[in-house]
Amino acid sequence: MEAVSYLNSQWVHLLVLLTVAAYLFAILDRGWIPHDAGTLGQAAERVLQGELPHRDFDDPYTGGLSFYHAGVFTVLGTSLHSIRTAFFAFSLVFASTIFWIASRLTNKWLAALITLFALAWSVPNYFDGMPSWYNLFFACFGSWAIIKYEESDKPRWLVIAGLMGGLSFLVKITGLFYIAACLLFFVYREQSNCSKASRSGDYRVFSVLSTTSLIAFVGVLALLIFGNWTVMNVIHFFLPGSILAMHLVYNEWRISRGHSLHRIKTLAAMLSWFGGGVLVPIVLFLIPYTWHSSIHDWFNGTFILPYQRITASTFSLPPTWTLVACIPVIIVLAAPLIFPRRFDNRIVVVFATLLGMVGVAFGYIDAWYQWVWYSVRPLVPTLVGLGSYAILRNATVQSAEKPNRLLFLLLAMLSMISLVQFPYSAGIYFCYAAPMLIIAYAAYIGNQSVAPKRLHLVIALFYFGFAINWMNTSGIYGVGDRYFPLEKYVSTKISRLDLRICPVDKVIYESVIAEIQSHSEHGDFIYATSDCPEIYLLAERKNPTRTFFDFFDADYSPGISDDRLARIQRMLDEHQVRVVVFYWRPAFSATSLRLYHELTQQYRNLKHFHTDPPGSATIQPLYSVAWK
Repeated sequence: MEAVSYLNSQWVHLLVLLTVAAYLFAILDRGWIPHDAGTLGQAAERVLQGELPHRDFDDPYTGGLSFYHAGVFTVLGTSLHSIRTAFFAFSLVFASTIFWIASRLTNKWLAALITLFALAWSVPNYFDGMPSWYNLFFACFGSWAIIKYEESDKPRWLVIAGLMGGLSFLVKITGLFYIAACLLFFVYREQSNCSKASRSGDYRVFSVLSTTSLIAFVGVLALLIFGNWTVMNVIHFFLPGSILAMHLVYNEWRISRGHSLHRIKTLAAMLSWFGGGVLVPIVLFLIPYTWHSSIHDWFNGTFILPYQRITASTFSLPPTWTLVACIPVIIVLAAPLIFPRRFDNRIVVVFATLLGMVGVAFGYIDAWYQWVWYSVRPLVPTLVGLGSYAILRNATVQSAEKPNRLLFLLLAMLSMISLVQFPYSAGIYFCYAAPMLIIAYAAYIGNQSVAPKRLHLVIALFYFGFAINWMNTSGIYGVGDRYFPLEKYVSTKISRLDLRICPVDKVIYESVIAEIQSHSEHGDFIYATSDCPEIYLLAERKNPTRTFFDFFDADYSPGISDDRLARIQRMLDEHQVRVVVFYWRPAFSATSLRLYHELTQQYRNLKHFHTDPPGSATIQPLYSVAWK
């Protein structure tokens, strides 16, 4: 029977993978955000040219993703389509991992639904190889490794979980959030194991040490949002991790047993295997930096410059009053902790189903679209709080030990991974954490013996249908705010682009790139400002600066200084730059009119490229190309 069940599960798994592959393949080359795609592509190309991230150019991330994409370019060719293809492969592994985790929580068919649900709220909404997606992927892979460690007690799974942490960190510094989640779980696991020991010796020494560490952890969370202490930031980013830390403190003083030295050795053993796995990829990655005496450059670019990025690009959470939108779901989640009986009778389920169908149908209405989003995002702190309470309530039940551990692991992952939304809390950043919310939600339901499962299924289907109808079919700029109907995408003649983009972008970029290439040679240096790294990649020209975004420059200011102007002039002369490109709608920096006027005195040939039709009231172009 077990063999038959296993085969049936594998067939369901295969069906899910085929569905995911077909769904994602249809959108593989759809749309782009130029400056994001340009950053990924240009960083990879500069690595192929022999440059090191942070030593030779200011990589916005840790640097590992640039090496990975350089390898992708080597194998698949230098184009944005190659990055998408590699991302597609990772997405399939991600879907498999979600299915494997979900299969530990419920039956195979519900695991399939959970997988598709998690997918709908994630990668289709911005299908590109952004580092935050890889942080999510590695967190899921690492969670699966820890689950396998729980099942087998074999240290090799801890090493694998650590490897995922090291790789995630090398993609983006926010990979540290996954590592923090693992550390919280290891403390909880050690507490669970020691609860059966006798109180003997200096058992309180360990309690004092762990309590001090957990309070310090809460302090780090406070420092993270220091300067942005809004009510919503505290609720969404400070509260979840603090709840779990205080859960562990309470647990420590309530159930701790055993000799402190033995407990320290037990925890140290887990941390050693895990920490070794974390360090292996990081040490290997740093070898070329050590060889070139550039560790300081990497450290500064990885840990110091990101603060500059944070202060320059922020996006606030919705207002506090929007929290009321999640009250209905909170009631359903909290009910099993208050009432000992199910309340999802047929009448309630039918009514909720009809209401959900109507809700999905009207997702195109801006106010309703936003209300649905308002009801989802606060579920992170809500679920962490309710899940923590449920674990404490079930702690005395012997049969609940393994479900409690799995739930705590997923709550820890949820609380930490959701920090990726700070301080830029645009809708798409919630999508980087949404799969963790969905998996933790499923684990919470499985932890409750009287949970209204049919009602939860209706809720899941509503949000799943909403994502399929109004998120996956919307433009990236509308995610979390409104339904943004997609234009008809078209292919371009730009070989390195090789994606389907909107017709306006096609006309603009083909014209701009053709103009640049007509006044410069392949491999020449050009200067493109501000915040348009895609121009260098698509035109097959070199960047004479260290930066992809102007505000990364140490001497950047919205009103350009004399020193910065002089530095740019020396750079143009040194690299014999013959073409200068001005982008007038940058995402973060400001295009300086003074710089424009100064440079066009030297680069007297000038052509403007507009997105607006002739006769429009808008007179500012999107791009201007000047050449000698």
